[in-house]
Amino acid sequence: MKLLLSFCLLFSLALSVNQPPSSVPITARLIAKYQVLDEVLSPQHTKCSGEIKEFLKAGPYDCSFKVQGLEFDIEYKYVADAKGNLQEFWPYLPEGPDVLTIAELRKDGRSLKYHKLENFHLALSPDRISVLDGRQQVFIERIYPAEKLILARKDAHTSKGRRFIYQYQ
Repeated sequence: MKLLLSFCLLFSLALSVNQPPSSVPITARLIAKYQVLDEVLSPQHTKCSGEIKEFLKAGPYDCSFKVQGLEFDIEYKYVADAKGNLQEFWPYLPEGPDVLTIAELRKDGRSLKYHKLENFHLALSPDRISVLDGRQQVFIERIYPAEKLILARKDAHTSKGRRFIYQYQ
């Protein structure tokens, strides 16, 4: 009896571990992507001066934010239009972000290639378990519904010490 109960418990646990988060609303669309220092590296980094605010209280030019106690320092912000195409690119510099529009980036094709922005496109997969980021499928690790943020699962394409966070509306 104990063996059967243990097996049932392990089986249900295995199923729940493989279940993706499913709280992204069906009407949601992605409006931004953040490349950030991960939750381990960010607290040790001193790029941003001053108090680090919760995401919902952070201003548009703040270089870091917290989500449920986890700190993230922003390296790049990518703002998407209603169709998921790149509208603005924000590289974060020590003095603050440099806001570049798609028109400015197209004038200087070198920046598009250097930052690998030629095929930029964001969308949620139809089943809402992953993000379609250009030609790459990025699986969702966690959803923060109050902040409307999606924390992407780390994979082989994620640079060491980095994370991708997607914002939806």
